[in-house]
Amino acid sequence: MYIHQRPVLHAVDEATAFQAARFLPTMTAEMTWNTLRAMWIDIKEFVGNANSMAIEVEEVPAEAHQSIGKVERYHAMIRRGYEVISEHLRRSNVNNSLSEVLQMAVKAVNNTVDTVQDTV
Repeated sequence: MYIHQRPVLHAVDEATAFQAARFLPTMTAEMTWNTLRAMWIDIKEFVGNANSMAIEVEEVPAEAHQSIGKVERYHAMIRRGYEVISEHLRRSNVNNSLSEVLQMAVKAVNNTVDTVQDTV
């Protein structure tokens, strides 16, 4: 996704709906990989540990027919949170970096998802 014409790598854990997002300084494969590892974990390590516990990991591409719309819904929540927080900080004359505002938005969305799941 993009925020302010800057690329954002956004990942969502399907089971928990926990989200992570980071701005990508460049759109290279190496930068994307390093950013994913920095915000999440090494996927090989994850798969290996999951398999050792008899957990099967199934990767689903973002555009898989059964997930169309899900990714876009998550992006919309992050984008809206980012816009609300940015506007609030601007009105309060608080200067934060774009990355800090993005992390605030991710935290707000993750807290909201946790609260909704706790009440279900």
